[in-house]
Amino acid sequence: MGDVFQLAEANGPRIRAEYAALVEKLAPDTSITDLSSRTRTSAQISINMRPHVAAALFQNNTYSNIYDVARRNILVNGRSLESELRRLLGKFYTKRVAFDSAMNISTNVVYAALNMGGIGCYSYGPICVIFSNLAATKSDTAYLRADSLLNYVDDAGAVDTDRLSCDLCLSDAVSDLVCIKHFDDPKLKESLSWPQMICNNDVYIEAFLKEKPKADEIHEIRIEKAKYDEMMDLAMSGIYRPSNGDAERALSQDFIDVIVAAKQRRVSIAIIEASK
Repeated sequence: MGDVFQLAEANGPRIRAEYAALVEKLAPDTSITDLSSRTRTSAQISINMRPHVAAALFQNNTYSNIYDVARRNILVNGRSLESELRRLLGKFYTKRVAFDSAMNISTNVVYAALNMGGIGCYSYGPICVIFSNLAATKSDTAYLRADSLLNYVDDAGAVDTDRLSCDLCLSDAVSDLVCIKHFDDPKLKESLSWPQMICNNDVYIEAFLKEKPKADEIHEIRIEKAKYDEMMDLAMSGIYRPSNGDAERALSQDFIDVIVAAKQRRVSIAIIEASK
């Protein structure tokens, strides 16, 4: 079996054929073709991050994935790489290692999401970092219909490679993959709902990046308004209050570092109201 990028390339013709059949089946309704066009012109890559991760990206100019963090940490704590990965990944360790092994995924690969607007998969972090290259033009990115660990790996670490291979594609077919996934979603008829439909905390198309994204490629950072207000209030009015512990102070400082770095680099900061 090839790696995830080879499998994605091989499955492209099947994805395109399935999309073409879907368009014919749904005609004369153009919702699906409208969604395809919007995806090709507007979809981007996003990674949700905690403040310290986003701050490190701005500082080091390169995103650090979980393997980078583990390799750095063991220089300090003396653990083996395996034990540090177990600590960092927690309950997801078995699934992540099994998936990466089955799909021949390099330790340099970065996991991300397809994003058409909104605050992304915020359970991974409140700061949604949007990278400048349109998803539909990146030839070094593979896409999977859904979250890999939740949908293609069981608790024992068995990977459903047959189903997974049918749900992969490269950038040239990602708009078709989006339409196949969402053709029967009630939100398809409401174009204003497409960003939330395509990428939210529970549903998204997973992206695999061959190259680690750079701070120079950041187009925008998005933060939900209530979280932004909470963090800004803590940072501006009470970071040194005696009632705040060291952890809160560090979190506040990381948040301010992100905001300052974004402004210095003239990166757009979008404060977004939570979806109803």
